[in-house]
Amino acid sequence: MKDKYSGLKKEYKDTLAALAGATGWPEERVETVLDLILTASEQRAGLRTAERRDSLAASRIDATRFLLKKYRAIKWSIETGTEHTLKLLEEKEFQRLMELEESVENQRLRSTALLTASNKVLWAQLNAALDCFREFCENDPSIQTRRQYRMIYERYLAPQEKSVQDIVELLHIERAHFFRGIRQATGTLSVILFGSRCVEDFFSPAAMERKKEAKRNM
Repeated sequence: MKDKYSGLKKEYKDTLAALAGATGWPEERVETVLDLILTASEQRAGLRTAERRDSLAASRIDATRFLLKKYRAIKWSIETGTEHTLKLLEEKEFQRLMELEESVENQRLRSTALLTASNKVLWAQLNAALDCFREFCENDPSIQTRRQYRMIYERYLAPQEKSVQDIVELLHIERAHFFRGIRQATGTLSVILFGSRCVEDFFSPAAMERKKEAKRNM
């Protein structure tokens, strides 16, 4: 059976011979140096990949946090935009102006309708992710995870936003537990909302730290 790596092996040996000829070193020494260089290159590439992955994950979490903070504003925008559009369409004078394709009123109505429609799509996606997150929390055996949806709801989704202190007292937890829980909840929700890019997205920050510590101790 033909060795499919024979071409690469030959190139590697030719490289060793060329370096040995150029440096005057024995091939064994050249091979050691070359292995060190290749190993360092692989580690550097792996580090850059990990940094880029962490950066993308952080961006998704930031976007999720922003959407949660703007949750009530998006809802208000949809309600206001829909009400404004319907009110304009009911006016007879506006209906007459609408017949003019390039009228300013026509353009304004289109802009309002398009913005409202776009917000409705975003609203549906965000609420679908929140529904999945609620089920995820309700079915988790850990009490710390089960209360994460409640933290998100009271802080961002409820008609009246509660302060951190109010939520801490409501759930009978420490402030540190709240901030840790809300951070983990936002990370999980970002995976549900934007999708996963790698297996590390499914690990909690604590689990990831344990994995890194295990690697350092190997």
